[in-house]
Amino acid sequence: MAIASLAFLAGCGGSTEQKSVASSADIKAQVGQVCSQATSEIDGLPDPLDTSTAAQVQRQSAQIFKTASGKLNELATDVQLPASYRSWIDEFEQLPALNEQAAEAFSGDGIASGRAAKASEAWYAQAEKANGLAKKAGLTGCIFGQGDAG
Repeated sequence: MAIASLAFLAGCGGSTEQKSVASSADIKAQVGQVCSQATSEIDGLPDPLDTSTAAQVQRQSAQIFKTASGKLNELATDVQLPASYRSWIDEFEQLPALNEQAAEAFSGDGIASGRAAKASEAWYAQAEKANGLAKKAGLTGCIFGQGDAG
């Protein structure tokens, strides 16, 4: 009887582990969909050829990233996700505020100003942090900033 109980417990552990792996893969697919939608929306923004359009694109980018962050935080996280996933979200969530800072700099000082350049550099530096963690978590569809946004 004790052997049967141990086999049952071992079976339960394996089942939970398989469920966790499947759930983790499911979350990864959902994250990919969120990033794909954000990428599509970013790609649809106009080219920032003048100060007004550049500021507008930054504000719209901020909203797209806020929406994506909200969707990412709504996903079920009761599965074992890699630490790099949570770290990635933490870094990713900082992008909208940097887009808004760039919009303010563009509106106030123009797109060629030193303040605008610093705002852009800050956005790209943050995107690189997030991108590194996205790669580490296997979220290659969640790479931003290489001509896509910011």
